[in-house]
Amino acid sequence: MRELKLAALTEDRRPVFPGGVAILAEVFAGLNLKEMRMAEGAMREGLLYDMVGRYTDEDARDRTVRGMQQRYHVDFAQAERVEATALNFLEQCRDTWKLQGDPPADLALKWASRLHEIGLDVSHSGYHRHGAYLLENADMPGFSREEQRLLARTVGGHRRKLDLEGMEELVPPWDRNAVHLVILLRLAVLLHRGRSPAALPPIMLTPGSKSLEVRFPARWLNDHPLTSADLQQEVDYLRAAGFRLRVFSRGR
Repeated sequence: MRELKLAALTEDRRPVFPGGVAILAEVFAGLNLKEMRMAEGAMREGLLYDMVGRYTDEDARDRTVRGMQQRYHVDFAQAERVEATALNFLEQCRDTWKLQGDPPADLALKWASRLHEIGLDVSHSGYHRHGAYLLENADMPGFSREEQRLLARTVGGHRRKLDLEGMEELVPPWDRNAVHLVILLRLAVLLHRGRSPAALPPIMLTPGSKSLEVRFPARWLNDHPLTSADLQQEVDYLRAAGFRLRVFSRGR
């Protein structure tokens, strides 16, 4: 033990270091692990946040999201519109796409909807990438690092070319299913492009394993040509990522 010369190993921890290594070795062997990542927060911090949430009947993560919205001057009304539409779409696709996991899909999509525009406070150009960077690297009390990565990937992919880089690094099942959250958020953001408080019409979604059909009321797309053009561009974006999007008007 005295021969160990690690800069981060203090004298008081030197005697217990070999025992800790032995325990970790057994954990790796018993669970067939290949990699382990260090948590930035201590267990006591997580317990305190959990206890605060229980006594106040509020998830600490919601407080963190609200604080980030205020800090980065998010348009709350727009975020609420996007959130409501994204969650409606989720309910229509949840079973087919098997959107179950930790965190629950509705929470992940809610947080992403509320925070998808935080990058605008940095720069309008490529703001989705700025938002992803902030979410992955910010101090977000109550959130685990894996939850932050999921949020970062979802927000980072919500516009322009669909970038799937880094999705495979997420914990299961989100390494496979996060792309579906991204697609639902993309559609919700696109449909609220005008930032109008007017309600959207009933929109029906029919999901497939790697496809999605979106049906609008008759003539609605004709009456909203800019949104219709954006949807056609979205068809091309998703096709390039191996996903088929089809847009229809009901009654045609």
